[in-house]
Amino acid sequence: MDALTALFDQYPLVNLFYPQLPWFKSLEGYPAYDRLMAERRRRIDKAHAEMLQLEATAKGSVLQLR
Repeated sequence: MDALTALFDQYPLVNLFYPQLPWFKSLEGYPAYDRLMAERRRRIDKAHAEMLQLEATAKGSVLQLR
C-alpha cells in the first residue's frame, strides 16, 4: 500500500493501473486501499468534468480540417 499511495501522490491519475486485476481486488476492504480508490474516483470525476467544460467552451472555436 505504501508504494501505491506514493505513486498516487506523485501522479494525479496513474496510467496503467487496473484495479480489476486479482492482486488489487485482494486489497478491497482494506481501509487504506478503499480511501485510495475513493480519491482515484474523485480525481477521475474531476478530470472528466474539466474535459466536459473545455469541450463546452470550445464549441465553434475549433478549426475543422477538410
